[in-house]
Amino acid sequence: MKTEHPKREIAPDNQISIAFLWRAAEFCEQDGRACLIMPSKGLLFNRSNPHRVFRKEFFARYNIKTVINFSVIRHALFSKAVDPATAIIYAPSEPDDTKPILYCTPKPAHSLVDKWQFVIDSQDIAMLPRSETREDDVIWKVAMWGGPRDYALIKRLMSPAYTTLGQICKDRQWVNGEGVIVGKEAQRKNDASWLVGKPYVEAKSLNRFAVNEAALPLFEISKLQRPRPDQKAIFSGPHVLLKQSPLTGESGFRAALLLGDAVFRHSLIGINGPVHDLDLLVECCIALNSRVPLYFAMMSSRRWLVERDELEEAEVMTLPMPKDRSNQPVTVGTLRALSQDPDWESKVAALTEGLFGLTRDEQILVDDAINFTLDFFRWKGNSKAVKPTFSQTEGDRLLKEYLDVMIYTLEGSFGKPFTTTIFEHGDSPLRVVAVKLSETGESGIPRITIEGSQPALDLALQKADEFLKERRLPNVFIQRNVRAYIGKTIYVVKPDQQRYWTRASALRDADEIYVDIMQAWRPSL
Repeated sequence: MKTEHPKREIAPDNQISIAFLWRAAEFCEQDGRACLIMPSKGLLFNRSNPHRVFRKEFFARYNIKTVINFSVIRHALFSKAVDPATAIIYAPSEPDDTKPILYCTPKPAHSLVDKWQFVIDSQDIAMLPRSETREDDVIWKVAMWGGPRDYALIKRLMSPAYTTLGQICKDRQWVNGEGVIVGKEAQRKNDASWLVGKPYVEAKSLNRFAVNEAALPLFEISKLQRPRPDQKAIFSGPHVLLKQSPLTGESGFRAALLLGDAVFRHSLIGINGPVHDLDLLVECCIALNSRVPLYFAMMSSRRWLVERDELEEAEVMTLPMPKDRSNQPVTVGTLRALSQDPDWESKVAALTEGLFGLTRDEQILVDDAINFTLDFFRWKGNSKAVKPTFSQTEGDRLLKEYLDVMIYTLEGSFGKPFTTTIFEHGDSPLRVVAVKLSETGESGIPRITIEGSQPALDLALQKADEFLKERRLPNVFIQRNVRAYIGKTIYVVKPDQQRYWTRASALRDADEIYVDIMQAWRPSL
C-alpha cells in the first residue's frame, strides 16, 4: 500500500527543527498554542535565501505571538549549550498585521542573582511590527541590542546613500580574502613555498593604522593546510589588513595598511589594491577604524554577539563605507601619524563623521551602543554601565547629559519649553528626574535644577524598588521603569546604573513620552 506523506514545507539545510516547527501547528486547534525551542541561527539570523523564504512564509501563515531569544543567556539556561536557542510561541490561526510580535531578549545581570533568578529589563522587550519581521530579517538583531532609532539608522546605513566595503572592492577590482590556515602537522600537505621569506603579521599584534614592516619576522612554513594560492594578491602590497574579531575594550575594528608584501593567518582579512588606488585604501583603512562599522556589525551581524566572537568574511564585506571621498587629503603619512597618536579616535571621528553624514542623534546612538551596551556585554559586572550615576569627580554629569538630550528632543517635538529637575538620591537604589512643560511666558528658570535628598523620598524609593520587579514565574522577574504623569510634570524613575541613563536612553524615553503625551494630553497642549 502506498504511504501518503504530508506536504513538504520549506526546511532550509534539511533542518529537522524547522520541519517540526511546521508540523507542530497541524496538531493545534485554531485557538491553541505551540511553543518550540529552536536554534536561534536558523529561526532568526541565517540570511541565506532559503532561510529568508522560510521566515517569510512561516510568519505569513501563522500567528506568531512571542519570540524569546535566549542567545545571550544560553549558558546559564543550558550548561552544555553550544548553539544559541530561541523560544517561539505561535498559533495556527492567520496573523493579524495590526498586532505586533512580542520579542524578548533577556540578558544576564552579571551579579549573584544570576545563579537563582532571571531579571528581564523592560528595555529588552520590544513590540515588533509583524510585516517588518517578514520582510527584513535584520530587525531581530537590531532589537536584540538596540531600539527603534537604531533600526532606522541601520536601515539608512544599508541604503543606496552609502556603499559597502565589498562594493568598493568589486568596483575597483581589488582582491580580498582571509589569510592562510597553517593547520596541525598532519594537515600541512599543500605547498606554500611561495610564501616563505615574506614578512609575517601575527593577528594579535596587528597595530592599528600602520605597521613597522621592517621589524616583522619572516614566514618560514613551506607546507600549509590552506595556503590560498587562488588569492595570492591578498599577500601583496599595498594591502589593508583587518582583524575579524573586534577586540575587547576597543571602539572600532583594527585595520592597518601595509605597503609591502606580508603573510597573515585566516583571522585577518587582506584587501589588495593597485598603487594608483593607494589614497582610497588609506581612506578605507581610516573608515574601518572608526566607530560606525563596529556599531553596524553590532546591530546587524548574524554571528557576532549571537554565537561567535568574530565576523564572517562575507559580513565584513557588508560594512558601510562613505560614498564620497574625503575633502581632507589623507596619505600613508596620515596613517603613520594616527598610529602614534593617543588621541587617534577623535582625529578619526573628525575625518569620518562628515563622510558618514550622521546627525547628532545618530552619533549618540553609535557612541552609547559602544560605550555602554557593548561595554556591558564585554566587561559584565566590571562594566562602567553598571556603575552608579553619581561620581565624586563628575557629580551628576551623566544625568545632566541625559536631561539635555531629553529637553531638546521634547522641545523639538512640541515646540514648547521644558524644564527638568534631578533629585539627589541618598542611599536609594533608584534615581528620579522630573520633566516639566513650562508655562507660556515663563523665563529665567534654569533648564536643569538639582533638589537635595529628602529622607522621605529615599525611603519611598527603596520601597518602590521592591515593586519595580514584577514576578512572572518563581525565578523570573521583569524589571520595570516608571514614568508618572502628574499635571504637566513627568517623573522618570529607573535603577541607579549608568546604562539606564545614557543619552541614547534619553532619546528613547523622549520618544515614548511624546507618544504618551499625544495620547493623553493633546487637548490641553
